[in-house]
Amino acid sequence: MAAAHLRRFAPARSSTRPIRHAVAAATAVLTTLIAGTTGCALRPTGYRVNDHAVFVHPDGRALQGLDPATAAGRGRPAGRPLGDTAYRAQLRVLMDSIRASPHDAILVFVHGGLVSHKGGYEHAEQLGPAMDSAGYYPVFLNWNASAGSTLRSHLFRMRQGEDDGPILGLLTAPFVIVADLGRTVARAPLGWLHQSGDYCRTLTRRLKREANARLPGNQFCPIPGIDKFRRAERAKEERLVAEAQARVALGPAAAGVPPDPLEIGLGDYNLTVGQTVARDLTGVVTFVPKLVVGPVVDGFGTGAWAEMRRRTQTMFRAPVELQATPRAARRYRQPTGAAYVLFDSLAALIAAQGADSVPPARRRARRLVLVGHSMGVIALNRVLQAFPALPVDTIRYMAAAASVAEVEAAVVPFLERHPRTVFFHGMLHPYADAGEWQPKYLDVVPRGSLLEWIDDYLTAPETPLDRTAGKWPNLILAEHVFPAAVRDRVVLKAFGVRDTLDRGSRVFRRPARHGDFSDRRIAFWSDSAWALARPAALWTR
Repeated sequence: MAAAHLRRFAPARSSTRPIRHAVAAATAVLTTLIAGTTGCALRPTGYRVNDHAVFVHPDGRALQGLDPATAAGRGRPAGRPLGDTAYRAQLRVLMDSIRASPHDAILVFVHGGLVSHKGGYEHAEQLGPAMDSAGYYPVFLNWNASAGSTLRSHLFRMRQGEDDGPILGLLTAPFVIVADLGRTVARAPLGWLHQSGDYCRTLTRRLKREANARLPGNQFCPIPGIDKFRRAERAKEERLVAEAQARVALGPAAAGVPPDPLEIGLGDYNLTVGQTVARDLTGVVTFVPKLVVGPVVDGFGTGAWAEMRRRTQTMFRAPVELQATPRAARRYRQPTGAAYVLFDSLAALIAAQGADSVPPARRRARRLVLVGHSMGVIALNRVLQAFPALPVDTIRYMAAAASVAEVEAAVVPFLERHPRTVFFHGMLHPYADAGEWQPKYLDVVPRGSLLEWIDDYLTAPETPLDRTAGKWPNLILAEHVFPAAVRDRVVLKAFGVRDTLDRGSRVFRRPARHGDFSDRRIAFWSDSAWALARPAALWTR
């Protein structure tokens, strides 16, 4: 069924100089991430974003939408927090716009981490018109996940999941900063170990080119026994990819290949000679600076990452709910977070317009498409769990920062309940994930995409399924989590870079970086961008 679907093509000061310098360094490093993970530069288009967007406060409340070009906006896309009545009035305007739209398909896009409200606004300005032209009414859920905002909250306000406010937060900030400095120093050897292993494997691959670049991971550090387990993992990966390619090339009846309706695609990874030389040379030159900056990412980035994750949860259950009156606290209270109320309104709209009681001439069969990039997937997982009856036509995850276990717990039950829903998960090629670099910042931060940083520095996975689902090796080795009843509606694709089969298509050169997935040039809402390894002649647009 998935194959048939593909063919449709339809920042804080401190009182001491060392601490001040440490915080400044941490902020600079994390801000580097923003440039490296938010994709291309965005320019204003005049598109009315506020007819298509909901802005969320870090505490989960909705924010007033502003036009940055007006005097009221003054360069800000979001204003004061809205009360429940004001927010629902804003949503009524949004729902009326959807009703008036000629498009039956509603596309909800949730951006990832390291994106501010302004960045989310600019994404909507650029992506919205293209989505509209493709036949969708776009809705953007914009939340402040910028490095500066989340790091400040971690250092100066948030304590064990609660907001201590500006005064108590400032008084306790020195203790948090010292603790982060301690983490920076104490975990430095572990970070150096991660970086050394990555360098070893990268250089080994450069020196001994693999016969087939589509099958990554054959080359390992030449230390006896150290990569024994990883070799076994890669053997499984290579077998899965080889079988999937055989089914694509020879059809379902490929001789000697076990039948499997789950669709797997792994592109080729081909850098130009200049790109290869530049990356290898700068990697050697900046090896020592990376050993200094890497521990700072670990020490201070972990708290910022935790704050980003907290914000993906408060948009459903807002902390203000804990301040309920005694009478209200003795009964069930529906979630009040901005994201929950948005999807509750969408569900009501879709149900009302498609009800049997509506005259056939006025009845509309709405289609809902959910698209999440990076940490946006964490939020959409909550949506699937909170609204199990939501009529979702397509789920498109891109470089998911949620764990494999989280995706399994949310997506699989939803697919089992909805036999016509199709699930796509797009990932970077594993070499692109591991080798992402920041040349604008002299390549002094550790190599790797945000997902590599999450797995190696910012989290402590207890099992392999607790690693990010948006990395090809993590998900492809766990493809068995998709049961037989849903496998024919699952597409797992790692995009190639300069893959000859993609020549002439929009995905020939990108996505090559984590932030590229939100680039409008990829048109991730189009099925053609998700086609697997097939001849270029099958590309129709």
